[in-house]
Amino acid sequence: MWLRTFFSSGLSKYVLTDKSARGDGHGNHTPVVQIWYRILSNLVAAVLVALSLAALAVVVAQGTFRREDVQYHDQAKASYWNSYGASCKLNHAGWVPHSCSAIEVNTTANAVAWNAIGANVAARLAIPAGATYSVSTCFMGATPEIGWASLQLLIGYDDFPTCCPQNGSQTIAGLFMVETALRMTHPEGVYLVTGFIDKVTTTTKVYTSTDGSTHRLVAGVETMQVALNGTTAPDPIGRNTEIPSFPLGRRYAVSSHNQAVMVAIFDDLDTDLGWSTGRDSKIPVVSGWIVGHSVDNGDELLAMQIVFSIASMLLFWGDVYMTMEGLQGVLRNKPVLTYDVLSGLERRKLLMLFITLNSMPSILYIDVARIYYGTDSGLKIWVIATVSLSILAAFAGFLVVTLLQYVPSPHCLHHHVATFSAPFFLYASIISVASVIGGEMFTLNLSFNNAPGGLAFFARGAFWPSGAYTPEGAPAAMTHLLPMMWLPVLLSLLGAIAYSKLKRILEGHSGIVNTEWTTKNAFLTATTVPNWVTSMPLAPHHGIKIGNRTFCKPSTQVLFGYASVPSPQPSPTQT
Repeated sequence: MWLRTFFSSGLSKYVLTDKSARGDGHGNHTPVVQIWYRILSNLVAAVLVALSLAALAVVVAQGTFRREDVQYHDQAKASYWNSYGASCKLNHAGWVPHSCSAIEVNTTANAVAWNAIGANVAARLAIPAGATYSVSTCFMGATPEIGWASLQLLIGYDDFPTCCPQNGSQTIAGLFMVETALRMTHPEGVYLVTGFIDKVTTTTKVYTSTDGSTHRLVAGVETMQVALNGTTAPDPIGRNTEIPSFPLGRRYAVSSHNQAVMVAIFDDLDTDLGWSTGRDSKIPVVSGWIVGHSVDNGDELLAMQIVFSIASMLLFWGDVYMTMEGLQGVLRNKPVLTYDVLSGLERRKLLMLFITLNSMPSILYIDVARIYYGTDSGLKIWVIATVSLSILAAFAGFLVVTLLQYVPSPHCLHHHVATFSAPFFLYASIISVASVIGGEMFTLNLSFNNAPGGLAFFARGAFWPSGAYTPEGAPAAMTHLLPMMWLPVLLSLLGAIAYSKLKRILEGHSGIVNTEWTTKNAFLTATTVPNWVTSMPLAPHHGIKIGNRTFCKPSTQVLFGYASVPSPQPSPTQT
C-alpha cells in the first residue's frame, strides 16, 4: 500500500533500488559519481540544518540578547582621530581668556557651556597656580565618513599633544572625552565630561566582557555633567548613546547604551603607531566605551528558535536516516536507493517553513552585531548573522517559488515546465547573499550612530550627533540590507534554471520538460504536478518505461514524500 509520510519519507527502511530495466532494453544503472553526489549533498544539507542549533549556542554565548564589551579606536587611526584646534590654554581657573579659537568655542551650544567645561577640566587636573597647560582640541569622527563625533581634549604639560600620533608615545597631562546625553532633568541635553588625569588616575583594573574577554581600564575615572547654563555636577548614570531599534517589532526592541571609559592599552603597544602616555602614571591611554545592549523578551525568541531548530531536525531526520543507510550500502557495494533531498525540497514545505522561521531571528542578530563594530566578538556575531540571514533569504525565496507552482499556467504552457537545480539555487543564494551583505557592517554601524538625535557638536559647518539620541531609534538594519538581498536570490534562481537547461541539452534532452506523460500515471496524478517551474525529476526519461506504460522510480516517489511499505508476509514455516 501507499503510505503518505507528509514532507519526510525516511521513517521506513527502504530496500528498493533504482537499478530497474528501461523499456529500451538498456540497463538504467545510476552512476557511482551521482550516487556519491546525492549522499554528500544530503549530508551537507543536514549539516546546514544542524548548524542552526550550533549557531544558536554561539550567539547565546556571545551575549546576543544581553551583552557588554569594550570598544575603542586607536589614536593613530586617522580615519577616526583628527585635529580641530591647537590654541587653547588652561590655568587653574579654566580657559586662559581669549586663548581658544572661535571654531573651538562654537563646537558647543554656547560659550557658557564651553567655559564651564574648561573650568571643570582645570579643577580636576588641579593645575598649580601660575602654570598653564596646552590643550589640543581633537575629534573622533566629525567627518562625513564617520558621521558622529566625540570631542577629545588632549592636554600637555608644555607642548600641544598630537591628536593622531604616528611616532610612538607622547607625554600628556590628561585626556578628557566630551560627549552629549539626554537626562530627565535636562531634556535639552547635557555634556558628559569623562577624564584621565595623569597625577590622579594612576592605577588600572581588569574589566571582563560578557563573552569572557578582558580589558585593562584606568581606575577611578569619573564622568561629570555640564548643563547648557554652565552648572556642573557628577553624572549619576554615566551612560549615553541610548539608541533603540525595532527589527522584529517593539516587543523585541533592541536597546543599546555606551558608558565612557579610559582604556589602558599596554597590550597594543607592539602594533600601534602612536599613542599618549601619562608622564607620571606611565599609563598608555585612549578613550573608549563600554558598549552594551539588551533585547526585550529575548527569552521568547530563544525558546522559539530552539523549537524551530528541533522541529527542522526532526522533519529532516528521516532523510538523514535514509542517507546513512544508502552510504552503508554504497560502502558495502550493495544496491541502494539514493536521492537528492534538495531536489524534492519543494514538496517539504513544512520543513522549509521551519528552516525559514528558525533563521528569522538573524534579522535581530544583524541589528545587534552592528553595534559592536570594531570588536572581535561583534565580528563573530556578524558572521553568524550574515550566514543565517543568507539562509533565510534562500529558503524564503524557495517558498515563493513553490507558491508560484500553484498559479495555473496558460494553455500554451500546459504540461510544460522549466526545471531548475535546487542545490544550485540554494547554495548560490546563500553564498551570493552572504557575499553582498558581508561588507556592510561598517555602513550599518554608521547608520546606527546617526540615529535621530538632540544636542550635538558643531564642527566643519555641520552638526554631529554625540550620544544624545531621541526615542525614535535607529532604522532597522534590514531596511538597508533587504534591497541588496533579493537580486542575488533572483539571479541564483535564473542561474539554476540555466544550469538545469544546459545540463538537459548536453544530455540530449529538450530544454523544457513535457509533463504530459504524468497525466497517465496514477501516482503522479494523485500527487499534483507543479506548474511553471520545478526541481522535481518529471521528464519522461526519469520514469521507468515498460511497454506503453511509464512508472515512477522509487527515488522519485521518495522525493514526492511517499514510501512504499510492503505488507508483512508469513514465513514458509508458518501455518
